[in-house]
Amino acid sequence: MSAAKHTPGPWRVLPGESDKDYLRVRGTRLGQRYKVANVVGVTSIPSRKEMDDAETAANARLIAEAPGLLVALQLLLIAYREAVKLYDPNTDDAFTVTARSAIAKATEGES
Repeated sequence: MSAAKHTPGPWRVLPGESDKDYLRVRGTRLGQRYKVANVVGVTSIPSRKEMDDAETAANARLIAEAPGLLVALQLLLIAYREAVKLYDPNTDDAFTVTARSAIAKATEGES
């Protein structure tokens, strides 16, 4: 079975709406909008609202940048492996293992 593809990037965080308790992350492709995620705050405690709003916004920004981060990691892994080949082509170090694992989880749904 082949893994489903993610919504193509770029993704962006839409401005907050006063009647919504979440931020929307959307992707666009050929003029169409694609819902990626609604990022909901984790608390309804008034004394934590400002901190919760900031955390929700940070989470939404991280989600929105996911396609760019994936491409950057893929390119970094290629460059790194090329550099390592100069010294030891059989190196399978922590960076390589971790990067491959993260890329596989993002692209193939592996855990």
